[in-house]
Amino acid sequence: MAPEYWGRGVASRLMQPLLGRFDDWEVSHAGLFTIANSPQHLHLYEKYDFWPGFLTALLGKPVGAARPPSGWLRFSTLTEGQQAECLATCRALTDSLYSGLDLRGEIDAVASQGLGETVLVADDAGLTGFAVCHCGAGSEAGSGECYVKFGAAPGPGAEQRFGRLLDACEALAAEAGLPRLTAGINTGRHAAYRQMLSRGFGVDFVGVAMHRRNAAAYNRPDAYIIDDWR
Repeated sequence: MAPEYWGRGVASRLMQPLLGRFDDWEVSHAGLFTIANSPQHLHLYEKYDFWPGFLTALLGKPVGAARPPSGWLRFSTLTEGQQAECLATCRALTDSLYSGLDLRGEIDAVASQGLGETVLVADDAGLTGFAVCHCGAGSEAGSGECYVKFGAAPGPGAEQRFGRLLDACEALAAEAGLPRLTAGINTGRHAAYRQMLSRGFGVDFVGVAMHRRNAAAYNRPDAYIIDDWR
C-alpha cells in the first residue's frame, strides 16, 4: 500500500470481504505473516480473530562443498507418469502432517515456470520427503540464492529424513552454482528449527505467523516442515 494511505482504514475495509471469501470457500485454516514488533499490525489482525503464535525465522547459510547425499533426485528428471505418481505421494505425505495440506500446485508452478526444482528424497520404502526450491534470479529466491519455499519429511525417523532433505537442498544449490541457501521455519516446530541451527543456518529476519481463531495447524514441536507465509 502506498505510504500516503497508511493509517486511513484501508486495510480494515479490505479484511471483511476477504474473510467473507474465505468463508465462502470453506477454508479450514487461514493465517498470515506480519512484522513481529509492530503493535499496529498485531492489533489490526487481532480485530479479525487472527492471533500471534510462535515466531517465524527466516534462515540462511553459505552453501558448502559437502558430499551430496545418496537417494535424492529432481522432480524434473521423472517421466510424465512418474511425476503424476510423485505428486500423489507428495499429497499423501503432507496430508499426514495436516489434513488438506497440498503442495501439488506449487510443485507444478516451479516446474512449468522454470523457477527452480523440487528435490525428492527416498529410501527403500519409497518417497520420504520433498522440498520445493526456488533458484536464483527471476524466482522468489533472488540472485545467488536457493530458497526452500516448502519442505517436509514426515513419518518414522523424521529427524534423520529431515537432515537428508536439507543435505539434498544444499546439493541442489551447489550444483546450480548458488552460494547461499535460505529457508523459513516457524519456531513452534522446535526440533526442526534446532536442527537447522545446528547445521549452520543463521537467523536473517524474524516475523510472526498469525492464525485465525488461534488454531495451531501444523506448528507442532515434532513437525519437520520448512515454510514461511510471506
